[in-house]
Amino acid sequence: MPSLPRLVALSLLVATTLAPAPLRAQGTLVVANRADATVSLVGVRDRDVYATIPTGFGPNELAVSPDGRLALVSNYGGPTAPGNTLTLVDLAARGARATISLGGHRRPHGIVWLPDGKRALVTSEMDSSLLLVDVERQAVVGSARTGEGISHMVVRSPDGRRAYVTNLGSGSLTAIDVPAMRVVKTVPLPAEPEGLDVTPDGRELWVTSRGADRVTVLDAATLDTLASLASPRFPVRVRITPDGHDALVTNARSSELRIFDVRGRREVATMRLRVDRAALIGSARAEGWLDQTAPVGIAVSADGRTAFVANAGADIVSVVDLRKRKVSGYILVGREPYAMALSPLAEENR
Repeated sequence: MPSLPRLVALSLLVATTLAPAPLRAQGTLVVANRADATVSLVGVRDRDVYATIPTGFGPNELAVSPDGRLALVSNYGGPTAPGNTLTLVDLAARGARATISLGGHRRPHGIVWLPDGKRALVTSEMDSSLLLVDVERQAVVGSARTGEGISHMVVRSPDGRRAYVTNLGSGSLTAIDVPAMRVVKTVPLPAEPEGLDVTPDGRELWVTSRGADRVTVLDAATLDTLASLASPRFPVRVRITPDGHDALVTNARSSELRIFDVRGRREVATMRLRVDRAALIGSARAEGWLDQTAPVGIAVSADGRTAFVANAGADIVSVVDLRKRKVSGYILVGREPYAMALSPLAEENR
C-alpha cells in the first residue's frame, strides 16, 4: 500500500534487540516495522519485544511458514528506490537467514506461503505479476502476469492450488492457477481493492476497497459478487477468524476496527482504536487520547479470542479481546508497524 501520511509524532519506546530468552510457550507475534526496516518478535504471553531483526528497506508484508519456524518479509523499497528482495527470518535463531533476490521484479508486496512450506507466492507491483519463489533454492521459479494495474496483495485457497490477487490500480481481482502459474479469471471490484482474505472452508473471498469504502464478498470458485458492505474511511486489511465466524477490517483514516458476521454478511461491531497516552508511557501527566492511529495489519490467535492490530500512525500494536470487543492492552514496537503474523513456535519446538 502506498505510504500513509504519518498522522502523529509521538515519542514512544522503540524496540531494540534484547539478549536471547526462551521463546514464549503461547507463540510469537512477528511485526514488520516499515519505517525502521526491522521486524519485532513479541512474546504472545508476555507481550514484550524480545528481539528486533533487520530487514531490507520498507518491509511492507510478511508471512510465517506453515511450521512456524520461518518468516518471509517483502522489502518494498523507498519512494525513489524500488525494492527487489525478500528477507528470510529464522524465528528460532532470531536472525535473518538469507536475503532472496527477485532479480528484475520490483516492488514486492503481498506474500503467502504454499502448504509445502518450501515455496511462497509474492506479488510484484511494478510488473503486475505474481511470483512463485522457491525459498529453499532462494530463487524465482515461476511467474504469472495479471495484466492489471498494481497487483498488490495475495491470498491462496486452503489447498494452495489457486491464488487471488488484488489489483489496486485497475480496481480488479485476479484468480491464478498456481500449479500452472496462469491467470484463470479477472473481475472488476470497487475502487482501489487492497486487503483480502479467504474463509477457512475456501468458499468465500472478502476484499476491502479503500477508494470506495466497501468490503466485497466473492464466491471463491466463480468470483461472483455475493455481497457489498459499507466500511467507511479507508478499509485496508481484512482478516477472517480461524473459526470462520467473523471478518475483521481495519479502517485507517477513522482509526477503527470493524467486525462483520461472515454468515450473516453484516457489521456487528465497531471499535475505535484510540490510545490512552498515560497507559503508553506510564505517566499520569500524559493525559488524553491519541485518536488517529492508522490501523493496518491484523493477526488473530489460533483460538480466535485475541486480535492484534498494527497501528502504523502510533508505533504500537493494539491487543483486542474479541469476546468482550474491547482493547485489552498495547505493545510498543518499532516505527510504523504494518504487517503482522503469528507463529506457534514454542521453546520445546526449537
